[in-house]
Formats: sequence, C-alpha cells, structure tokens
Amino acid sequence: MKAPVRLQVCWLALTLAPCTLWAMVAVSSATPASPGDGTQTVATTQKINVGRDAIKPTPAQTAAIRHAAASDIKEFIHPEQGGYDVALADLDGDGRPDLVVQYSDISFCGSAGCSGLIVMATPHGYADTGIGLPNFYGEIDVLPTMHHGMHDLQYGGDSPVWKWNGKDYDIDKADQPGGGAPAWQTRQAGERVVALAAPIDSVIKTVSVFCNAGKPLLAMVTKMRQPAGPVTLTFVFRGWTVNVPMQQGNRDATMWLADLSGSDLPAWLAHRGSTPTTSELARLAELSYLRINGAMQGEISLDNSTAATQAALARCHRY
Repeated sequence: MKAPVRLQVCWLALTLAPCTLWAMVAVSSATPASPGDGTQTVATTQKINVGRDAIKPTPAQTAAIRHAAASDIKEFIHPEQGGYDVALADLDGDGRPDLVVQYSDISFCGSAGCSGLIVMATPHGYADTGIGLPNFYGEIDVLPTMHHGMHDLQYGGDSPVWKWNGKDYDIDKADQPGGGAPAWQTRQAGERVVALAAPIDSVIKTVSVFCNAGKPLLAMVTKMRQPAGPVTLTFVFRGWTVNVPMQQGNRDATMWLADLSGSDLPAWLAHRGSTPTTSELARLAELSYLRINGAMQGEISLDNSTAATQAALARCHRY
C-alpha cells in the first residue's frame, strides 16, 4: 500500500526549522493600513474570531441585534431562531464593547464566508441601526489604526484594510477587486521550486504544486476548516473535470495534500491533453473552476501555469 503523503512532507512535522515551504505557502503577510485623513493610531491589534470567541448575548443585546438586523433576519430560513454568532470588540475606543455579529444562516453565506453587522454600544445602550460587514470567515483583526474615530478592520489577516469613511466601512479604490484571479507564481523554498496560485471567490486560500521525495505533490490551503471525511478537489477546464482525492495534512483540517503521480492535473496545468479533444480544450483554457466535494469554490487563473508548474515539477514529473 502506498505510504500516505503526509508522512513524507517535512513541514507537516512542524519541527524542522530548515523546512520553510509551508510557512511560505500558507502564510500571507497582512496588508498595512495606509495613513490618510482622519488617521489615528493606538497600541495593538485586537484579534477576534466570531465563532471561537462567541458570547451568549444578554436579553438586551439580543433585542438590540434583532432590531438593528430586522430586515436581514426576515430573510433567514428560520427567522424565529438565532441564525448568528456574536463577539465583542471596542471599535471606537470609548471603553464600551460593541457587538460584532456574523450571520450563520445560509441565506447570507457563500464561498467568501458569511456577512454580518456591527451594533455599536452607546452611553444609553446600543445603536438603533447596524453597520454592515462583508462576507468573511469569522476572523477579524481590529487594527491599531483608526479613521474618523473607528478602528480599521482586516479579515483573516490577508484581506485589504477596511476603513471607516464616516458612513460605512470601505476599502481603498486601489484594493478593490479587478475581476480576475492572479497568475501563477514560482517561489524558491531552499532547493525546492514551488508553483503557487490563489483562487478568487473561494474558501481555498492557495493551491500549489512541488516535488517532494521524488513525487509531484499538490497542496491546498483553505481559509476555514473543512468537514471531516474524504475531500476531493475538482478542477473544471472548459467543461472537462479532473478529480484529485486529497488527504488531510493538519489537525485544523485547513491543509490538504495529494500525490499527483498518475494524475492528469500536471498536463492540464501545462495546457496539454492526452487526446486531440482534451489537447484543444487544454490549449484554450484560461481558467479552471474549482469544487470541493462537488460544491463550487470559485476559480483559479491558468495565466503562467505552464511555465510555473513545469518549473516546479521538473525533477519529479515527466510530461
């Protein structure tokens, strides 16, 4: 029986200092807030996870949330139930914890997480209206920088910085999505070349291919824990699907690995097919849609995928 991939990859042991691949693949540096009109700073970043740090709202807090979110709650599948998680964070520095609410009702969730709102604390209770939050995966950094009296926010440690403009939270125009997934990149990790790409509109943070112990491997990093059990990552190239069964690579179920020996995926990423039909489809493909266990998970660009993946797999895969 083939040895599990997870036993062959050094960075899964998390004890070998020279093995820097996972740190490079899995960690994105935070985007610093750029100063501007109304910028203020305080000491430290406050990290909250709406799911992990959730509180049991008091009756007064529940009433405030249901009042501020009334129009949203009407759209819940079960509006009479909770349908949200609540955490506390002081967003304006007045010493009163504000309510950070993330909806858990499926009507307000998608591949980019679930939306929510902020209900500000006041000297006399809570505000009547909420401040909308975009879809996110539960993790919010309340940054030291402030604009117009409110702390800047960042989601999951790698989103653009959201700044208060006096009416709502927004991102700088330069950081707004351009509509396309970024091209594949190659990075050096010691003697290993890694080809790396980041999907858009997806729970998947990165996919990467590289050689390990003489075998071509695929790694998937997700922004949130995946359900227990088998995981299949599917690439859809102009209607043609390539299924890749993956093994869980860490306890958090946010890292998944696959041995690509015998898989068609390296050929497709290099715009090649094994038949005239698949060769033509592969040649024309500009992107691939992604699925996890059949559920759509955004898309990944194939720009520069040929050069990047062939460089990464040069020592362990024959095309």
